[in-house]
Amino acid sequence: IYQLYNIFMTGLPIMYYCLFDFEFAKDEFLKYPLYYRIGMKNACFSYPIFLQWLSYALVIGFSVYYNVSMILLDSTKLNNWIKVELWASGNLCYGGSIIAANLTLLYKFSSIDGWNVITIMCGILAFFIASYVENDSLKVIPSLFHVFNNLFSEGIAWLSLIFITGLITVLELAHRAGKSLIYKGDDL
Repeated sequence: IYQLYNIFMTGLPIMYYCLFDFEFAKDEFLKYPLYYRIGMKNACFSYPIFLQWLSYALVIGFSVYYNVSMILLDSTKLNNWIKVELWASGNLCYGGSIIAANLTLLYKFSSIDGWNVITIMCGILAFFIASYVENDSLKVIPSLFHVFNNLFSEGIAWLSLIFITGLITVLELAHRAGKSLIYKGDDL
C-alpha cells in the first residue's frame, strides 16, 4: 500500500510542479533570452546546491526520526496506550516524511494558485485516509488492528506532525532569507 501511495499521491504533486509551475510566462522566454543565463551558468545545478539540498534533507529526516523515536516511543508520555509499536511509529514517521515533502514542494512553487494547494493538501490527506483504511483491513493481525485509532488519539502524535510542519516553514523562510542575502545585487 505504501508503494502505491508513493507512486500516485507523492508523484502527482511533483508532476504538477514540473508541468505547470513557471517562473515566467512562456512568451517571455522567447522575448528575453537572458533568462537562459541561469542554465548556462549552472546557477541551479552545482555541487554546492546539491550539498545544500542534501543537508536540508538530512535535517528534515533527522527531525522526523527524532520526533518519532525519542518523543513518541517514550511510553511514559502516552496516556491511553501502554506501548507504541514499531508499526505505529513507522506509520507516523512515514506521515511526517510525506508532510515534509509536500510542504517543501508547496513552498517551492513560483506562483501559488488553488490547484497546487489542492494537489498538495490531497496528497497529505490521502496519507491519513490510506492509513485509516489500512488500519481497518488488518483484522487478521490482532496486534496491528486499530493502530491508527490508538496512535492518532494521542496528542503527542499530532504535536509531532505539527512540529514537523513548523520546522519546514522555518527552514524555508531561513532558506529564502539566506538566498536573498547571497544573491543580493546579482542579476540572476
